[in-house]
Amino acid sequence: MYDKNNRRFLYPFINCTNCGPRYTIIKNIPYDRINTSMKKFKMCEKCYREYTNPMDRRYHAQPISCYDCGPKLSVKCKVESEKYRTIEFNEEIEKIEFIAEKIKEG
Repeated sequence: MYDKNNRRFLYPFINCTNCGPRYTIIKNIPYDRINTSMKKFKMCEKCYREYTNPMDRRYHAQPISCYDCGPKLSVKCKVESEKYRTIEFNEEIEKIEFIAEKIKEG
């Protein structure tokens, strides 16, 4: 996550390939991607190569994703009665820090 040379640098949805988010994304068994909340995210070519390579640490990791094919982080704030606006950030780390601060604030 902190390797600037890695394509997942600061990717907010990176996860441990050993334990992963199994219980938070599973919808049915067996634990296969089609039975998780990752079903709607089609893997990009690079992620698919990792997922299908038995020599890769991400082999058969159901929640595998990256900036190109995985969930995106966005921040929306309520501005009027029921209207929301998206807050734009220059870098992904700014979104993460902003959200972390809001969580700390309660």
